[in-house]
Amino acid sequence: MARYGMLIDTTRCVSCFACRLACQMKNKLEQDEAFIHFLEKEEGDYPNVKVNILPIQCQHCENAPCMKVCPTGATYKTADGIVLVDESKCIGCKYCVSVCPYNARVEVKRSKTIQKCNFCSSELEKGGEPACVKTCIPEARIFGDLDDTNSEISQEIQKRNAKPILENQGTKPKIYYVNDMNPKSSVNEQVSRLANWRDDLIKPAGGVLLGATAVGLMGNYAVAAISKNKEENQQHEGGEENE
Repeated sequence: MARYGMLIDTTRCVSCFACRLACQMKNKLEQDEAFIHFLEKEEGDYPNVKVNILPIQCQHCENAPCMKVCPTGATYKTADGIVLVDESKCIGCKYCVSVCPYNARVEVKRSKTIQKCNFCSSELEKGGEPACVKTCIPEARIFGDLDDTNSEISQEIQKRNAKPILENQGTKPKIYYVNDMNPKSSVNEQVSRLANWRDDLIKPAGGVLLGATAVGLMGNYAVAAISKNKEENQQHEGGEENE
């Protein structure tokens, strides 16, 4: 039995995003739903600057944490090592989302389930390849049997010294990368950037809103006080006229 995996050579990636588009079309995903996302890291100083691209998707881990936390058994692994999701069992609890270190899970609105890359298992049954591999223009992706030492993927992993990412998570991923970027560092940088954006924009905006609310309440109070005084004066004047 084969044990399927993938090699992604980011030094050949040209950021055309054809892999993501092909995946979206194959899985009938919406424009804002994607099983492949990209980490970008700019390195160097002007004019010697380059941008490293790291495509991320489900790693089909041997020790998949998403399988362990799934309360209904919707996430399971096949005999050939592919991690799949049974839509009929998925209840959308998102436990799998919270434990995936690769942020590979996506909520699909059409089925109201949590899905991810499935290595195009339906195509494999026909003897085909994943859509992302067939579509990759610079041939940065190779798919095949990791246990077959004579397979192209096994030989290229050795030749290019490809390595899995985030190995320290203990998930034993089956996607190997050729890249110059530290994905762990990049992930932290992006999270930090989001936190900074929140501190720089959201908190001040919240302060402005609170300030505006306070001013509005004070204004309402002042208007109410003026109206009350005006009514009292009118009543007082009316009483004097009656006398």
